[in-house]
Amino acid sequence: MTIRSATRLAAALLALPAAAPAAEAPALQRAVKPLQAERLAIMANAPVVIEAEALLPHMVVSAGPAARQEMTAFGAGWSGDAQLFWRPPAPVDTPIRNWPHLRLYPQVAQAGRYKVALLHTVAPDYGRVRVFVKGQAAKDYDGYATAVAPKRLELGEFNLAAGTFELVFTVFARNAAASNYYVGLDRIELSAVE
Repeated sequence: MTIRSATRLAAALLALPAAAPAAEAPALQRAVKPLQAERLAIMANAPVVIEAEALLPHMVVSAGPAARQEMTAFGAGWSGDAQLFWRPPAPVDTPIRNWPHLRLYPQVAQAGRYKVALLHTVAPDYGRVRVFVKGQAAKDYDGYATAVAPKRLELGEFNLAAGTFELVFTVFARNAAASNYYVGLDRIELSAVE
């Protein structure tokens, strides 16, 4: 159904009297069913969006403060106009278990295979981060940039059980041009794999 035909249908529905004659009811039901099916199909393909800052009450951080940070001063691009902002200390070189880390526990409503994406912030004072999904090293990224901006990172496909799963962010270095090791996390997106 096109937007034009949906608009015509909506206009026709609005023009009907409050109690449509019984003879017209089956025709209305036949017209509305495709719209409902189309809406459900769109919703089924939409990613589940989890705001990182909404996970603050359930996060575990090894070192350094973490809090919600408003991002409106930096322009558009952050969902909810905010991010989870973490200020870890400089990492110890080895072993990896000594690197500063932040653990988040997003919720999955239905078990399945999902593409997991991270929307994070890059800035002049952000560090290099390794992301773990369910204990597996998924991706490293350099949070350094000359200007503050949102950025998308595809972490891969994972089988997720219903309930919570663990995301771990470890700071292991910084770009030579970066002035600190900060981390900014906007949201996690989960897209079901067909």
